[in-house]
Amino acid sequence: MMVSRTWYELNESGGGSSGEADPVSLLSKVLDRAPRAILVANPRGKLVHANEAGAALLKDATLFRKAAGRLEVVGAQAESINAALAAAADPQAPRATCLLVRGEGDRPRLLSVGTLSGPEVPPHVLIFLHELPIQDGSLGQRLQMLFGLTRAEQEVAIGIANGRTPREIAGDRGVSEQTVRVQLKTLSRKLGCRRQTEIAALVRSILPLNGYGKS
Repeated sequence: MMVSRTWYELNESGGGSSGEADPVSLLSKVLDRAPRAILVANPRGKLVHANEAGAALLKDATLFRKAAGRLEVVGAQAESINAALAAAADPQAPRATCLLVRGEGDRPRLLSVGTLSGPEVPPHVLIFLHELPIQDGSLGQRLQMLFGLTRAEQEVAIGIANGRTPREIAGDRGVSEQTVRVQLKTLSRKLGCRRQTEIAALVRSILPLNGYGKS
């Protein structure tokens, strides 16, 4: 899923009593309070900041690790994550990216890669790892309003977003796998998505901000 190019524009904050108050360090103080894992790296891959959850993510070393001060991507999805990081570090790249990644227990999580920029600092790569809720009660209704999905298509879309396969969704709903695949094809057209990972990322992206962490 593609999202807007730059997520944070740092304005000049001429607080100026000590030379320490640069925009990145100021933002880092804000990021430290965030419950989700956040990593900041410069365009050359040097790790600039990790909040507490981000440090735990690095220690876990299932997606990222720190080596000689640099941020390294590890695991089966390293190629796609590295491509997203390269795009965020490239000033000519027009987009940033959301990826659905899998951690411990095969639980899907949303990895958001964007660009942090400002007048006093070069662009930095900003990485968020969102722990995804199962589903909020109004998600199906919003899928219907936004994309015109039928009830069956809503269930398939939400199942895909929760990391379920078409076969598993069919078993959950008591229908054939072929029925689910037909509905999947129709909802893919309505959502404008080609891959199941794109469907999952899109469905997750429309959750309200205060929906994270709710069941």
